[in-house]
Amino acid sequence: MLYEVIDKPFLKEYLLKPACFAVVLVVVLFLLNKFTYFNFSLSSSQNFNSFEAVGTGKVTVVPDVAQTTFSISEKGTTQEAAKNAANTKQNQALDALKKLGIKETDIKTAGFYVNPNYEDVVLDTMSIRPPSTQQNGYIANVSTNVKAESVDTLNKAIDALTAIGINVGGVEYTFDDREKYVLEAQNKAIAQAKQQAQDWAKTAGFKLGKIVSIRNADDNFGYQPYAADAAVMNAKASGPTTQTELQPGENEITAKMGVTYYIK
Repeated sequence: MLYEVIDKPFLKEYLLKPACFAVVLVVVLFLLNKFTYFNFSLSSSQNFNSFEAVGTGKVTVVPDVAQTTFSISEKGTTQEAAKNAANTKQNQALDALKKLGIKETDIKTAGFYVNPNYEDVVLDTMSIRPPSTQQNGYIANVSTNVKAESVDTLNKAIDALTAIGINVGGVEYTFDDREKYVLEAQNKAIAQAKQQAQDWAKTAGFKLGKIVSIRNADDNFGYQPYAADAAVMNAKASGPTTQTELQPGENEITAKMGVTYYIK
């Protein structure tokens, strides 16, 4: 007989143990499938025993931080002359900002370039040919980002910079403690999602189980910084002594959060 030929320890080691393990595995998977907590199915179809409610939270805040960019452009017959002229005006700008109490850590040089200065040259006013260009010395360009801890301070900074002939770019408003407001908006969104889930469960006639997960349902959540042209939109220009008065208004921080429940 075959069983007499095959050694019994061999049967026990290579046939009985794997067979027992397979039986135990099938039983365990079957039991797990009986509990909705695992959301597991032995078949190809899924058990839809959970659902998600998505809520939206909004927080309206008055920005308490403002930032802008100013630029300097100076020409010179040589690279050194152009650079020195730009550095002189940049130092004037930094001194003016520091006198207003703006921290050095809130002033960041974004770019510093010294390049040949090319200008259009019209050789013949009666010619229909386009003007040619030729080098006329060098030009140094410096751009700097500056942040103020209050809108009023940035108002004064713009006035101080423009008074020494420096160009000021747009203004952006933000918050010193933005994460606090984001968290508040997210908490409101979660609360709304929970209320929606309770309403739906009551209407549909089922009971809510435990919360499976909470996720950020909108990767673009947050606020859009309000940017404006300080020279055109936010500054009064009725006379040379008129002070800049930026109006940040209110910003809205929004968040969408998804809350997933098991269904009992």
